[in-house]
Amino acid sequence: MPAIAWTAISEHDTLSVAQLKALQGWGHVLVAGYCAVADCMKGLYTRGYCQYHYDYLRRRGQLPPLQKRQHTDGPCKFEGCPTKVYAKEMCNAHYQQARRGSVLAGVDSWKIPEGAVCTAPECDRPQYSLARCRTHYQQQSEGRPLTSLPAPRAAPDGSCQVAACTRTAEDAAQGDVLCLSHGVMERRGSALVPLVARTPTERLPELLARGVYWCTVCQRELPVDRFVRDHQRDGAPRSRCRSCSGKLTRANKFNISFAGLDRLFAFQGQRCAVCRTKPPHIDGLNLDHDHNCCPDKGRSCGKCVRGLLCWNCNAGVVTWYERLRGTVPPYPLFDEYLDRPPAARLGLTAGGTQP
Repeated sequence: MPAIAWTAISEHDTLSVAQLKALQGWGHVLVAGYCAVADCMKGLYTRGYCQYHYDYLRRRGQLPPLQKRQHTDGPCKFEGCPTKVYAKEMCNAHYQQARRGSVLAGVDSWKIPEGAVCTAPECDRPQYSLARCRTHYQQQSEGRPLTSLPAPRAAPDGSCQVAACTRTAEDAAQGDVLCLSHGVMERRGSALVPLVARTPTERLPELLARGVYWCTVCQRELPVDRFVRDHQRDGAPRSRCRSCSGKLTRANKFNISFAGLDRLFAFQGQRCAVCRTKPPHIDGLNLDHDHNCCPDKGRSCGKCVRGLLCWNCNAGVVTWYERLRGTVPPYPLFDEYLDRPPAARLGLTAGGTQP
């Protein structure tokens, strides 16, 4: 164990914390109640050290080197990159390149070319990363085989019928004539007013001072705690509230429209399709689909979506009955749900008829 230089300071001496931190090198300072290592103001554990430095010295025979303080107030060290430092004197993009062991390159050089499509067989979806679309990239990153994907839904025809709105109708196949946000406003019973596409930067301090933020989907000011914070934007709230973001994620995963999810929720009386439990909002229900058609958890082709169920019915009762159907006494309520699911009766899935 190396020799240690001690300077005994009693608890009556008047050195401030700033003066203690200004001491350089390994000339350790023993202060009543504090670790002896310079720049460490943790409480004493034993033999003049905090627990971390005592354990480090006991196991390795020396103290850890002084850590150089990170400065994040300048530009990235990569030549010509003006982006703010994220870590190791690099911006986030170049730091991730260095972390993966890649050669540092200009950010623009690895952007996806405009119009590039996925390189997986028989896939013409736009590239997301590593020359794959989002779904094939996810399959590749998880080590799963690349599978053929269902054809994407046809793009909606026509534009939103609200004056001065340039967005397209969300789901023309279902007869929609409104865009996503105006459709939400109509189903909520609000007046169809021009959309606020994004919150102006100059309004951000004023909104946050009032504890609210603007959702670009449901077009409402909501409490700021109903938004996820985006750490890539210095902790600013994201543009969609938690509820709208969750519904959009589910709608995309199960290949139905946002409006279709709302219509299904209203068709079921805002209750579970089996036990009729009424949650506070749609987030309390799971979207159920036929796993014999699409076995992947949480994904569906859209044609096998059945309805919205509470967690107990989705994960327990219906799953159990469907697996043992034919070997247990029939239960009319479950048979009705499995044979004529709400989504089919509403006409959201192929072959469904309007009630």
